Amino acid sequence: MLKLLIIFPLLVLLSLTANAQVCPDAIFGVAPGGFKKVGGATIGEVDGKSYGIEHLCNGKFHKLLLQVDISPSGGTPQWQTLDVLLIPVGSDKFELVFGESFYPKLNGKLDLELVSLAKVTEDEFWISTKAWRAHRRKGKFLRLVKVQIKCDNPGYGV
Repeated sequence: MLKLLIIFPLLVLLSLTANAQVCPDAIFGVAPGGFKKVGGATIGEVDGKSYGIEHLCNGKFHKLLLQVDISPSGGTPQWQTLDVLLIPVGSDKFELVFGESFYPKLNGKLDLELVSLAKVTEDEFWISTKAWRAHRRKGKFLRLVKVQIKCDNPGYGV
């Protein structure tokens, strides 16, 4: 009985992780165009300005918004969208990963500008199949070719 109590929650956690490439239920509300707000992350500062990525999904596409905080210093954040990246919803064997929670690394160094479509495995790290850079200085998403982004598997060791 104890084994069942331990194994069942692990199976539920693994199934949630594996299906993350499919649009999750709305977590933060609804955005224009039928998109659901499903998350986001801040990606650091450049020249005193904070940048972030917002993640939206409508069942057919993931939409990532590269944003900059244009509020006065110390004020309530006001995010202005600089660029949009549309990625078709794909297989549940892949996960769209970005932000500090996945610890994206290029050449062994943490780089919060990295966005990756990574193959979901049971390994400690996921490796990208496609990658982009949310270039803060240029205010654009740039496609990266012939690079491998390594990301932490949040379910590893659970």
